[in-house]
Formats: sequence, C-alpha cells, structure tokens
Amino acid sequence: MKNCFQGEIGIMNILLSDDKIIQEIKMYPIPNWIWIEIWEMSQYEIQVVVTVNKEESCHLGQHKVIHICSAEADDIDDIIRLKTYAKLIVKLIRKNFPCSKVHSKLYYR
Repeated sequence: MKNCFQGEIGIMNILLSDDKIIQEIKMYPIPNWIWIEIWEMSQYEIQVVVTVNKEESCHLGQHKVIHICSAEADDIDDIIRLKTYAKLIVKLIRKNFPCSKVHSKLYYR
C-alpha cells in the first residue's frame, strides 16, 4: 500500500492508497470530469473527496464520490498536512487521467 505523501502524518487519516484511488476512479465507466475538494464533514472533521462523473453536471446517483483522507478541523497542522496531501493527489490523478478534466478546490480556512 503506497501513498504519495511521505512524512509524519499525525492525526490525519489516509483512507486509501494511491493505487486504490486510481483503481476506484478507473472503475467508473467514463471518468471525463474529476473534482478534488475539501469537504467539511462536521464541525470536527474535514476530508479530501474526489468526485468522478462522465459530464460536467452531476445528477443524483450518476457520479462517484471517493473519500481519500480525513483530518481534524480544529488542528491547523492537520489542515496543512491535508492540503499538502491533497495537492499531491491532484498531481497523481492528472498524471493517470490525462484525458479527463481535473479540477481542484482545496480551500479551507
């Protein structure tokens, strides 16, 4: 299980390996559009989430959501680690899906 983030992770929790992320995206029939975003799951937790769809507009039940990693929302070091890891995931996805439109919104505080 290889991850592209090397270093001390602290409380941040990596949910999927790089290979598993790529495999999950490849399982979607036509991954034309891919978004990588930071979602606030609760007041305590944030996650990096990948959404895959065949077209720009997402319709209920026709897209795939993949949860990549999570961190504590009130720990600034965790947030920095999560954003750094998310940027590496963006590069990984762009490299493996050069024909897909990959968008990233890595904003949080």
